[in-house]
Amino acid sequence: MDTLPALATILVVQYDHKLNRAYCRLLEGAGYRVDGVYNGREALDHIRAAGDPAVIILGMHMPVMDGLAFLRVYQPIEHPRTAVIVFSQAGTRAEVEEAYALGITRYVLTARATSAMLVRLVAAALAILRGSSRAR
Repeated sequence: MDTLPALATILVVQYDHKLNRAYCRLLEGAGYRVDGVYNGREALDHIRAAGDPAVIILGMHMPVMDGLAFLRVYQPIEHPRTAVIVFSQAGTRAEVEEAYALGITRYVLTARATSAMLVRLVAAALAILRGSSRAR
């Protein structure tokens, strides 16, 4: 049976170094293995080297390769065992719609987000992934 590991890996993709570290610490404190990278290109390189994480926390506005460019290359819809949760300060309707069309799980505006919400969203995404892997 193809199941997710008990200790899920989370990849945080956020260019703001302080915010990246804060997300990583928060999720590590909740019991997850967490890796942090600072743009979409680094995320793709990390995934090629380490494999798909269970959850990707993705910022949208980053240098080198932004969140939408990452999504266009990564194609979350082709990675059903990975949940992609976008955490962004802003997003146009077109960006949000394209992100969902590419297969993200959730789009959250950081102005409305709390640290507890981040942990709850990751836990909910993992519960859904675990449920779908049992159904296979």
